[in-house]
Parts: sequence; C-alpha cells; structure tokens
Amino acid sequence: MKTTPRIHTQIKTEIRTGSILLAKPFWAEEAYKRSVILVISHSDEGSTGIILNKMSNLSVNDALPELDHHTPLYYGGPINKKTISYVHSNPNLPDAFYLGNDLFWGGNYDLLLELIAAGKFNPSDCRFCAGFVQWSPGELENEVNDDKWWVSELSRQELFLQAAEDLWGVKLVDDGHLYGLLNPYPDPSMN
Repeated sequence: MKTTPRIHTQIKTEIRTGSILLAKPFWAEEAYKRSVILVISHSDEGSTGIILNKMSNLSVNDALPELDHHTPLYYGGPINKKTISYVHSNPNLPDAFYLGNDLFWGGNYDLLLELIAAGKFNPSDCRFCAGFVQWSPGELENEVNDDKWWVSELSRQELFLQAAEDLWGVKLVDDGHLYGLLNPYPDPSMN
C-alpha cells in the first residue's frame, strides 16, 4: 500500500504576551513582509509588539551613544520610532517585564548601563529595537483569523543565536511550514 507523506504543522492560535507572530507569505506592506513580531503585551485593551528581524540603517550607538555598542539597531515597528526598547535574557535587571521562554523586555536602563560598564552584562545579549507595532482591541485576533499571521513561540537561544535575516524562515520550517524554505529567495509578489 502506498502512503502519502504528511507534513506536520504546529498550529498555535492562542495569542499571549511572549508569543511571536510569523507573517504569512506575500504581504503587501513592506514593513511586515517576512516579519517576526514578539508580542510584548496582549489584553482586552489591545496588543503591542516589536519586530525582531528587520535591521534599520542605524547602529545602537547612533541611537544610544552612551552604550558605545555598534551592533545593528532593529526596526521594531512604525509606531513611535524614536522609542528604543530592548529584549534580553537577564532575570536580574530590575523592572524588566518577563515574557516567557527566558526572555525579558526592558528594565532599569541606568542599571543596564552600570552592568555593561562593569562587564556584568554583554550588550550583545540584547536586541535593541526602535518603534513598535500596535493593534486596537480585537484587531490582532482578526488578523490571525484572516490568515495574516501564524502564532508561535520563540526561545532565548533562537533569538540570540539565529541570524536575524534567517529567523522568519527558520521558525517557519521548525513549525512545519514549507514557506520557510523560500526565505533565501525574493518574494515573488515583488515582480
């Protein structure tokens, strides 16, 4: 008897703080094409997230010269692009908001600077993002139901060890979505 191979896909539809959103292929808006968005808040009042895999044309040093850190500053989204936030894995940074999966958002910036200066915190263990994405109440759920996003999870290792430009494709393949194999190729909707 001949059997047809089955591809297992992980379907996670529950949106929560700490989830990631993986853009489904062929978005019209450039800002969201092949984007990976970390949900930093989700409630009945709306949702907020930051794009994790889109580099801006600035370095962290350009935006925060007191850090003297020359890694890329990421484009976190179109809302309030002058606001810099950061995702990290340091549970000892006061006022940091726990997102799950050993990831934290923000925290006491002055203490962050002190820890970096003392060599107790490596700024490479942070993803600095300018701006964010925001949804009104129910809007994100509607977008997920309209097949604009896949909902998934992201570990600390995946965020900090995976190259940002590969994150979308790798997460899709890991979750069983064949579209992730297209990551190295241009979006055909651009032609």
